[in-house]
Amino acid sequence: MGRFWQGKPEEAVALIDRFFAAQKEDRIWRSNAAGFRFWFAAYAGGPDAMSLYEEVEPELFRVGRRRWVGDGFALHTAIDGLTVLGEIETAAGLYEDAVESLTLGTVGHITVPWACTTGIAAACAGEWDAAEGHFTTALQRAEEVPIVMGQFETRRWWAWMLLRCGAPDDRERAGELPKEAIAGYQKLEAPLFEQVATEMLEQARS
Repeated sequence: MGRFWQGKPEEAVALIDRFFAAQKEDRIWRSNAAGFRFWFAAYAGGPDAMSLYEEVEPELFRVGRRRWVGDGFALHTAIDGLTVLGEIETAAGLYEDAVESLTLGTVGHITVPWACTTGIAAACAGEWDAAEGHFTTALQRAEEVPIVMGQFETRRWWAWMLLRCGAPDDRERAGELPKEAIAGYQKLEAPLFEQVATEMLEQARS
């Protein structure tokens, strides 16, 4: 995870590959590791990222199919990665699963509350009011637990949702959120996310 935050997703992929190989027989860790493997690859932007999604898809938590916490981790990292890759329709198709996964009682992982990635899936599905509610909950959870990185990730993705929605005051609202996220990423020395949030801020200003 440290390599990922430092803006070295390719190195993170190499490290998680070794971990994934060692955990293939472990039912809980296998799905978790597969999700992180795809997530890192999505941010690295390599051509093989979607082939990794095809590998992780059977491991995802789905309504009526799987209920392990590790599957929930895989689901939420997959939503993030799919959206980064522009696979909006596929991410939207995971929205109901994300909502159901919130009943598992897990707040999130070290980077982001699950309510945030549920908000991303809602936005991909065009469920703007629901997305706003999920992001509001995510920010509350991130501050209460706390999930420090999640406080900034929620702001970044909330801004992305507002820019995508495009209601009359959304662009102005979106402009403040990446500013706050950038300041947080700088404190955490997370240049990869700082770069993404900076590009988002420029989009909000244009």
